[in-house]
Amino acid sequence: MHILTFPDSPEVGAHGGVKPGSLVCTDSNAHEMALAFQALRPTVTPYKAGLHAVNDRILIIYPMGFGDAFMLIPVLREMKRRVPEVEINLSCFEPTRQVFFNLPYVDGFVDYPPRLEVLQDFGQVLTLEHSVEFNLMARAMHMTDRFAQHLGLFRKGEEWTDNKKPELALSGDEREWAEKTFTKEKGVRRLALQVQAGVRARSYPISQLSAPREGKVNGKRPSMLNEMIIDGWEICLVGSPGEFRVDSELPKGMIDTTRLGLTFRQTCAFLTTCDAVLAPDSSMMHAAGTLDIPCVALFGPFPYKLRTAYYESVFALIAEGGCRLAPCFHTHHTGLPLFPPDGPCNKTGICTELAAIKPETIRLKLESLVPR
Repeated sequence: MHILTFPDSPEVGAHGGVKPGSLVCTDSNAHEMALAFQALRPTVTPYKAGLHAVNDRILIIYPMGFGDAFMLIPVLREMKRRVPEVEINLSCFEPTRQVFFNLPYVDGFVDYPPRLEVLQDFGQVLTLEHSVEFNLMARAMHMTDRFAQHLGLFRKGEEWTDNKKPELALSGDEREWAEKTFTKEKGVRRLALQVQAGVRARSYPISQLSAPREGKVNGKRPSMLNEMIIDGWEICLVGSPGEFRVDSELPKGMIDTTRLGLTFRQTCAFLTTCDAVLAPDSSMMHAAGTLDIPCVALFGPFPYKLRTAYYESVFALIAEGGCRLAPCFHTHHTGLPLFPPDGPCNKTGICTELAAIKPETIRLKLESLVPR
């Protein structure tokens, strides 16, 4: 962790998004922000734990994505089980907090990055920095276990008595809203399709599902998605608002929910109206596994068991031999390449391993999960 300090100067005060003072960030965030606001002349220094209050309040600092948040949930639940009086607070991005709403073992939130003086109010300040990304142990352990190991749960000699499946505490109102807003016709099978992951390396080339295919007799066959619509499926595109654009008019039987401006929790509530989910190694896969919705998950850069082992409803598909580097464990941050520089994906712009998963294989798996 590093401390990013903006000086008390007129230049900083005049900048709408930055206030004078010190923020505690992960190493990468601190340096990214220092470069982004270099005109304000910030300084970056290593964070060393100072004086803390004597209490049972814990602050966990981690700028996590939605998938990380799901896999952290069992760890927080186990921490509360072992020490019921502990108060667990999270410093994470505001959108990610939605994953933790209504969970009895998450007591509060602090803005990320937190201001240095805020840390003095907590008895312990913990971070998950370097627990997974670029960590060799994370290449052999499920992320939930890696989080638990990093936070010391395996060092205390206690057995993990709870299951390691996350939970998403959707309220009855949220589920009822989804049922009324997205009424499904009788006999229609509804598929939620997450078009892309948060990073390119984990995104399946969606064109393989939407483009016409070579036919055996007269040339062209409809795309896999069109064939599914003809066969009684309703295809619903899901993702963050503005994450992707579909310029052409959607065919009957296909809905783009991202145009509706849904929150993450609303999208998760929508999943409860679906018969199945098709997703890359990303947030909707975790939501489906948590909510026990049948899900076909497409994996390339990462071994699927490191993410899906504790989900009973998630079925992973891999190509097995699409790329010589797979699993490459590649992830992307500012300043890093989208794909491994020495791999074929860097030339094609898509994950070769993911692209080797055939649309027919995907459809057969969906049909087996949700028969006609």
